[in-house]
Amino acid sequence: MRQHLADQVKAFNRDTFGLSEMAPPMRLPKADVLLTRYAKHTKDLTDLFRVVPTKDRPASYYTEMALRRRGAFGEKGKGFHDTIILTGILDDMVEHNYTHAIIVSKDGGFRLDGVKHLANAAKVEITIIESLAALEKPVKEELGAKVVREMTAAKQRVIAMVRTCEPKLIDFLSKALDYTRDPLGAIFNTVSRREFLGFLDYDDAHASDILFKPGPRKDFKFSVDVRVKVRERSEEFRATEALTSLSLGFNSIHAENIVSKTIERAMAVTVEGEADISEKGVETIRFASIRDTKSGGSYASPLAGGA
Repeated sequence: MRQHLADQVKAFNRDTFGLSEMAPPMRLPKADVLLTRYAKHTKDLTDLFRVVPTKDRPASYYTEMALRRRGAFGEKGKGFHDTIILTGILDDMVEHNYTHAIIVSKDGGFRLDGVKHLANAAKVEITIIESLAALEKPVKEELGAKVVREMTAAKQRVIAMVRTCEPKLIDFLSKALDYTRDPLGAIFNTVSRREFLGFLDYDDAHASDILFKPGPRKDFKFSVDVRVKVRERSEEFRATEALTSLSLGFNSIHAENIVSKTIERAMAVTVEGEADISEKGVETIRFASIRDTKSGGSYASPLAGGA
C-alpha cells in the first residue's frame, strides 16, 4: 500500500512540471506509522460490530420448523442455515431488548412468511433488504425519527421546568394580557378591554438548546406556547344616514353609534423567558415578553357561553 502511494506521488510530481520544486513534495509517513494508523482505524470499525451467538437446540426443534415451514425453511426443507442465523438474531434481540432489526441478505428464505411468524412470536420487527445501498433510506428515516423523539422529549423537559414555576407564569400572563383601551380608538372592531380569566394548558416549547437536557446553566433562553381563557370587549362604529362619512370628524360620534360586543375565548400566546438552573432544578425564572403564537394572531373559536 505504501509503495502504491509512493508511485502516485511520483506521478503527481512528474505531471506538475516542476511545480514541486516551488513547494516541498508530500512526505509519506513511515511504514510503522501507517500500520499503527491502519490497526487503529480497523479496530474503530470492528468495535461497531459484535458476533451474535447461536443457542444449542435439538435437531427436533428445526425438524418441526421445517415441517411447519417456520423460519426461513422453504420447500424440501431448504433454509436450514438461514433459519439458524435467524433464530440467533431473534434470541439476541429479545435478550438485549431490541425491537427492530434490519437483515441484509439476498437469500429468498428470509422473505418467507415463516420469518414473520417467528418475529411476531418474539414480539420484534425485522426488515429484509438486499444490499447495504438499500439500507440508506431506512437508516435515514430511523435517524430522523430519533431526532424527532429527542426534540419532543426536550420540549417536554422545558414544559416540566416551567410547570415548577407555574404560579409565576400565571401572574405574568394576567398582568401582560389585561388591558383597557379608549373605546373611540377602537371603532374599527379592535379590542378595547381584555380580561385574563385563567390558564388552560401548554401547547409547545422551544429552547436555545434544541436538545435541552438536565444540568446547571445560566440565562437559559426558552419559550412556551400556552392557551389561556380571556374575556374581550370590542366596539364597532355603526353608521347611520346622518353619519355616512368620517369627514364629519370624531366629534360627531356619539355613544348610540358605538356597538359593544363581549366574548370569552381561548387565546394562544408565546411566553419568552430565561432561567438559571442548578443541579437541583430551577433557581430563578424570568418571564420577559409575550406575543401571538402565530403571525397575525392565533385565537381559537369563542368558548361556549360567550356573549
